[in-house]
Amino acid sequence: MVRFAKMTLHDLWEFKTQFLAVAVMVALGTMVYVGVESVWLGMKDEGEAYFDETSLADLWVLGAGFSEQELSKVRGLPEVSAVDIVTTTTATAPTVDARKGGTPYLLVMSPSSTDISRAHVFDGVDYSPSLDGIWLHHGFAVEHGFAVGDEITLKVGEQERQLTVRGLVFCPDFVSYTGSPSQVLPNHSVYSYALVGADTIKELDPSATAQQLRITLSDRDSVDIDHFKTVVADTLAATYSTSSSRWEWSGTAGFLEKANQIQRVAIIFSLVFFALSLLCIRSTIKRIIAQQRRQIGVLKAVGHSGGVIMGRYLLSVGIVAAVAGIAGVALGLTFLTPFVLDVERALYDIPTWEGGASNTRYVLVGLSVLFCVGVAAVSAYSAVRELPAVTLRNSSVVSAKRTLVESWEALWSRLSFSARWAVRDMSRNRLRTVVGVIGAAGSLILLMASLGLDDSIRASGARLYGEQYSYGWRADFRVPVGTDTQESVSSDFNHEVQWLQEMQIEVRTADMRHTGTVVVFTPGFYFNVLDARGDSVSLETGDVAVSAKFADSMGLSVNDTIQVSARGKIVTAIITNVVPTIAPQGIYVSEATFEGLGWDFQPTVALVGDWDDVRSLEEDPAVLDVVRLSDQYHDAEQALLSVRQIVRILIAAAVIIAVTVMYSIGLLNYLEREREYATLKVLGFTRREIFGVVVKDALLVLALGALLGLPLGWVYLNVYVQSVATSSFDFLPVIRARSILLSLAAVVGSSGLAVAIVCWRIARLDMVESLKSVE
Repeated sequence: MVRFAKMTLHDLWEFKTQFLAVAVMVALGTMVYVGVESVWLGMKDEGEAYFDETSLADLWVLGAGFSEQELSKVRGLPEVSAVDIVTTTTATAPTVDARKGGTPYLLVMSPSSTDISRAHVFDGVDYSPSLDGIWLHHGFAVEHGFAVGDEITLKVGEQERQLTVRGLVFCPDFVSYTGSPSQVLPNHSVYSYALVGADTIKELDPSATAQQLRITLSDRDSVDIDHFKTVVADTLAATYSTSSSRWEWSGTAGFLEKANQIQRVAIIFSLVFFALSLLCIRSTIKRIIAQQRRQIGVLKAVGHSGGVIMGRYLLSVGIVAAVAGIAGVALGLTFLTPFVLDVERALYDIPTWEGGASNTRYVLVGLSVLFCVGVAAVSAYSAVRELPAVTLRNSSVVSAKRTLVESWEALWSRLSFSARWAVRDMSRNRLRTVVGVIGAAGSLILLMASLGLDDSIRASGARLYGEQYSYGWRADFRVPVGTDTQESVSSDFNHEVQWLQEMQIEVRTADMRHTGTVVVFTPGFYFNVLDARGDSVSLETGDVAVSAKFADSMGLSVNDTIQVSARGKIVTAIITNVVPTIAPQGIYVSEATFEGLGWDFQPTVALVGDWDDVRSLEEDPAVLDVVRLSDQYHDAEQALLSVRQIVRILIAAAVIIAVTVMYSIGLLNYLEREREYATLKVLGFTRREIFGVVVKDALLVLALGALLGLPLGWVYLNVYVQSVATSSFDFLPVIRARSILLSLAAVVGSSGLAVAIVCWRIARLDMVESLKSVE
C-alpha cells in the first residue's frame, strides 16, 4: 500500500503539467456554474422568503375607482383568500433637494389593511391604516438622511402637510421602483414611495381615489390566472381596467425574471463549456496513459495485477478531479457569487442578499470525478488487459484506405507533400480528427456566443436609444397635457415636438390575457417604429402594430383580432404589423388610430431635440421629469451590468478553455505521431518540411472546425440572446465582424500555441529513442 501511494504521488508530480490542465478545466467549469447558480438560487430563495413573510399579492387590479361594494364582490370569489384596496396619490417633498436637482417625487399609498403586501419595517413601528405619520421608503431615507422621528413636508397641488416619520420600510410590491416611465434604473433620491394612513391621504389629497385592488389567492398553483382575470373583469365590470400577476406587475416582474435570466445564462453557457472541458480532460488523460504505456507493461511483467495498475491511475486522476472540483466550488462561492450579488443589490430592494445552496454542486463535483475516472479507466483498459510483451511493443501504425481526394487526380497532383500527409493522416485517424474538429468548433461557438451576447446587449441599447427613440430630451408630465399646453410647449421649441401617450392596457384573446403598454404617437421623427432591418415602419390610420415578443407570448400574428381593455373600455382591433421592438412590449398606434378606436388622445410625454433650454421645463409643476436620451442609454447599460459582468467572466473562461482544449489535443496528436516524426527525420526530411506537416494538419482541422463552428455559433448566439430577454425587454442577436475575427483569432492562436510546442518537441526529438523497439 505504501509503495502504491508513493507511485501515485510520483505520477502526480511527473505529469503535473497534464494534471494541471485537467484541474483547470474541472475547477473552471464548477466555479462558473456553481458561482452563478448560487446567485439565482439566492435571489429566488431570499425573494420567496420575503414575499411569504410579507404576504405579497398574487394579482393587482387597476380601475377607475373602486368602492367597498366592489371590494366585497371580489372578496366573495371562491379563489380569493384576501383582498384589500389601495388609495394613491403623487406628492412632492419641496423642502428636500434631490441629488440630480429639482424636487423629489413620492408615490404616496394608503392600503386598507396589512394582510396583503405587508411593508417590511427596517426601523420604527409597523404600518397601520389608522395611524398618523408617514412610513418612508428605506432607500429614500438613506439618500436624504431621514430617521424615525424626523419631520418631512409633502405637497400635493397647493396642499402641504408636515408629517412625522414613523418608520423606514421596503414594500414588496415595489422590489424595483423607478417612479417615472423615462427612468430605467431606480433613483431613490428623486423617485420613491411612502405609506400613510387613510385619514392622512385624504388630508393630503381630498380627490384621491382607490384605483388599485390587491388580491391573494387561496391556492396560487392551482388557479388558471388568465381565467381568473376574466372572472375579476366580469365581477368589476365598468370599473375594471387592467390586472397584473406577479410576473407582469412592474414592481416585481423584473426581479423574478432576472433570477431566471441568470439561471438560463449559466445553464446554456455551461452546456457547451462542460462539453469542451470533458473533451479536454479526455485528451489529457489519454495522453498521460499513452506516455505510461511502457511502464504499465513493466509493472505487469514484474507481477503487478491489472487491477492494481488500473487503480493507480484512477486514484491519481480521481484525486486531481476531486481537489479541483472542490476548489472550483469554493472559488465560485467566495468570489463570483458576491461579485454578481453586489451588482444586483443596487437594482432591487429585498432585505437580505445571500447566495443560495443546492446539492447540484456536490453532484457536479461527483460527476466530474466520475467522468475523469471513467476516461482514465477506458484509456488504461486496453493497455492493462494486454500481455506485457504486447504492451511493451511500440504501437502499430494504422493503415488507411485510399481517400476521396486521392481519387481526384487533378487536385491531388497539385498538393504538396505536407498537405498530402495531412489528408492521409486525417483519413487514417478519423476519431482523432473528429475530436480536433469538435474542439475547434466548440471553442469557436463558445467565444462567438460570449462576445456576441455582449454585442447584442450594446446593439439593442443603441437601437432603442438612438434609432427607435432619436430625441435629445424627453419630458414626462404628471397629468395628461391639454391642447393649450401642447401648443405652448410646441411653440417654445419651434414646433419640433412629438407627443406620446403611454398607457397600460390588457390585451385579450379567446383564452389569454396579457398586460402590456400602448404607445400612441403624433407625427414626428423623434419616435420610430422599426422593422427587423432597422427601417422605419409607416403606420397609417387604422394600422395596429404589436411588438414581436408580446405577439409571441400570446401566439398572435398579422390579421389576428384582439380585444384591448383600458380605462374601463374594451375595443376590438386587427393586427396589421408585428415589429421586433426592444421595449416597451405591447401595441403601437398613431394618434388618429387611437382616437378611431374610441379613446381620447391625452399625451403625457413630449419629445424634443437637443435644445439647451429644455431644463426650463422642470420649473413647470406639471412636469414630472426631464431626461436626456444619452442618460437613458447609460442607465440601460447600467441596468444590464450584471448580465454583462457575467458575460465578461464567461468570455475569459471561454478563452482559457479554448487555449487548453487546443493545447491538449495538439500534444495528444504529437504523442500518437512521435514515431512517425522520428521516421521522417531519419529519412532525411528537413525540420521545415516536418513542421509543414504539423502546420497543414492543424490548418485542415481549424478549417473544418470553422466551417462547423461559424454557423453553429450564430445559432447558439440566437438561443443565448433569447435566454437573457425578459417579458418587457427584448434583444436583437448581433455579432460584429470584430467579434467573429477575435473568436477566430483566439482559436487560431490557441492552435498555434499547440503547433509551436509540437514543433519545439520535434526539434528536440531523439530519433534512436523514439524508433527503438523494446526487446
